[in-house]
Amino acid sequence: MTHTFHPYRTDGDRRIVATEAEWLEIEDLNRQAQTAKCGRCGSEYDIADVPEEEWPFECDMREEDGSPCGRVNEKPKPIGVIVDAEMFDWWDGWLFNADGKQAFWDTDEWMPHCVAGGPYLEMDDVRNRLFKLIDRCPHLRWMLPTNYPAEAFKSYPVTWYRGELSPVLTPPSNLYLSVRVANQSDADRIIPELLRIPGNRGVFLDGQTEGIDFSAIKLGRDKTGQETCDVLKGVYTVEYHETHEYPGGIQVLDGGPRIEGVTQRGGADALHPAWVRQTRDQCEGAGVPYAFIGWGEWIPWTVDARNNFDFDPDTFSFMCHLIANPNGDVRQFPTSGQKACIQLGYTTFKKDDVHFVNVGPARSGKVLDGREWEGVPE
Repeated sequence: MTHTFHPYRTDGDRRIVATEAEWLEIEDLNRQAQTAKCGRCGSEYDIADVPEEEWPFECDMREEDGSPCGRVNEKPKPIGVIVDAEMFDWWDGWLFNADGKQAFWDTDEWMPHCVAGGPYLEMDDVRNRLFKLIDRCPHLRWMLPTNYPAEAFKSYPVTWYRGELSPVLTPPSNLYLSVRVANQSDADRIIPELLRIPGNRGVFLDGQTEGIDFSAIKLGRDKTGQETCDVLKGVYTVEYHETHEYPGGIQVLDGGPRIEGVTQRGGADALHPAWVRQTRDQCEGAGVPYAFIGWGEWIPWTVDARNNFDFDPDTFSFMCHLIANPNGDVRQFPTSGQKACIQLGYTTFKKDDVHFVNVGPARSGKVLDGREWEGVPE
């Protein structure tokens, strides 16, 4: 199970901070994740009171006639929370409370400061509240996506440093700092930066424009050779160049820093199913939890979609249709061939083409190959 949390929402040049109810909802989720409920008698148990080796857990509560319940219950799956907001950029715009009262920045000789007469909020206030919420909710699995992993490292609170003489940053074990990736170039650029940061790591595929191969992320290159990494397995490969002094060769190192979770969703553009399956299959092959949280604006008009929608796409305007293939070639549905393509089973399509219909993110769902994928790190 995954839940999306917005500490703020963007409205033009303003950021609207989440309501108090939205912050409290996350704490309710933490209590829910902390509790296991018997499927027979309904008794509730604190997960922390049941040792890991005793799961599946046999309920020992008594029925009305005095007999034991005896139902064997599986350990509940963890709940993941995706922080869907950029928390580590250099924002100097306006912040507003949910009731519309402004909490904005003013400038004095180009030095931003909070205007007197508050209560005015700064991004640091929102960040600090989020960090405190993460500390108060240890039973959730937090996915914290960002485009700036180095800035995230600098923004972590001092309470996450352990040790007296030489404090070491030790982020909470249930926090997964994730980088936003849309294409292979993004992956090669930002994932190496993430691997240098301590703690758990993840990838958030958002607005993807091509398939992404995680098995050979380029980490660095110099005159001696090229280093690549299968970031889902933590296998590092260094290929040394042959020179007049050295014969060259390949060195493989296992057990290095890796990615522990991948989350994927569509955006305003069509997300080709081949890209989604490629990511899912890579994660399954490496034993990495994988979550697919939605197709976005455009849904592939496949058997899954036909079974879940009660409208005929033939009645839709041609502006609501797209044809796309895995190489990123996207074209508007041809008006003259619209009915023919649908009725003839897409016989006019090229190989690997997929027909997309614009239904909006609220209706597109998250079904892939007949089921939902909600992997959350244990």
